[in-house]
Amino acid sequence: MDLYKMAGWSGGDQGGHVDFSPVVPMTAKHTQAAQNLFSRMCNEAGFDYLMGILPINARSAAMVNIIPFDRQNEGQVQAAYLHAKRMVATAGKLGYGEYRAHLSFMDLAADQFGFNHHAQRRFNETIKDALDPNGIIAPGKSGIWGTRLREAGFPRQ
Repeated sequence: MDLYKMAGWSGGDQGGHVDFSPVVPMTAKHTQAAQNLFSRMCNEAGFDYLMGILPINARSAAMVNIIPFDRQNEGQVQAAYLHAKRMVATAGKLGYGEYRAHLSFMDLAADQFGFNHHAQRRFNETIKDALDPNGIIAPGKSGIWGTRLREAGFPRQ
């Protein structure tokens, strides 16, 4: 339970956080460049930079960035989520995909995988439509929407 105390970094007992966790090549060049970029972005946005590197395999690592906020400060909460979304988009432009996107920005994270006109998304949607033709199981999870909801205008930004 001690891990949850880090949520109190900002706000004490009323502290919260949102994560931003891009996957980067596990080389000194990439991890240092990503760390410098994300640290600078946090400082510019007025947030403390809290990050840990989680090796995934011999070639890649997730850089788990924790953006702390005071849950009772609505402006700070909104700023934290906007900041996380900016970081997702910035990482995507560098080719770094999100390891575990928050529900609030799953669609944005999925948008970062644009190779071949979003071939991965089209593939995932094809499987979703075959296995869940009514689109009722976890609609929109990880940016994958069923036909019924896509035709209704989802995702809505």
